[in-house]
Amino acid sequence: MFYWILFLISGLTLGLIFWRRYLLALKSISFEEELKKEESKDKEPEEMPLPEDDELTDLQKKRHEEQRAREEKTSRIRKAKRAFKQADVHFTKGDYGLAEKHLLQVLSFDNDHLDANLKLGLLYLQQENLPRAEFFFQKLIDLKENPIYFSNLALTLYQQNRLEEAVKLYERAIEMDDKRAGRFVSVAHVYHELGDMEKALAAFEEATRLEPRNLDYLWALTDYYEKFSQIDDIIATLKRILELDPYNEDAKAKMVLLVEVEEDPVEEEQNSSTDKDEQVKMDL
Repeated sequence: MFYWILFLISGLTLGLIFWRRYLLALKSISFEEELKKEESKDKEPEEMPLPEDDELTDLQKKRHEEQRAREEKTSRIRKAKRAFKQADVHFTKGDYGLAEKHLLQVLSFDNDHLDANLKLGLLYLQQENLPRAEFFFQKLIDLKENPIYFSNLALTLYQQNRLEEAVKLYERAIEMDDKRAGRFVSVAHVYHELGDMEKALAAFEEATRLEPRNLDYLWALTDYYEKFSQIDDIIATLKRILELDPYNEDAKAKMVLLVEVEEDPVEEEQNSSTDKDEQVKMDL
């Protein structure tokens, strides 16, 4: 009996202890929540003042505008690429009407598109619309100096018989890139038309140095050497032609004739004088 009474008293005591702790815990939780509310009320004016909120709004607007600008630029670039691909296909096929349409569309998206401007210049040059071709090649040079742009503008001016301007542009292209034989040939033709045979000869010599196996350049070189009566240079050039084309009858015949003249120039002069005397007698 005694033990049962002691057990009940112990149970009641433990129950009172847990109940007390429970109440204290509830009070503590309630107190912490109230404390947090008070702290948040105290911090609210400091952390989110109205002026700073306005500044964040302006910043967000600016970021949105920048994002829209980037998206628009990306879209224009993508459209320009698509239009240029279509133009390139038509240009390759020789369908210049559709090529022009798509190239102009490219420029509506990106006015400084180098390849589109170049294709338009070449297109108008092909169509012999020289003022339009000149416009686009000059525009390209203003955007970026490139020997190809200078050469194309020079060709456009040459076809308009503006030789002095053309030769300066060819020379500028050669200054920037002197590794293309075709540029020396082009400038040689312009110098020839200007009457400057020495510069034309020098340009063809550079062309044959860059492309020593080009028979057309070698034959042109022999013609210029003949203008200056450079017999040794003619013979040397003919030998190079025969090395590349051993069965070239024209080169062989010319070589034989020149060798005979070189071996016996006095006899040749006498024959020439005799021919002239006979011609005079016939005239009489």
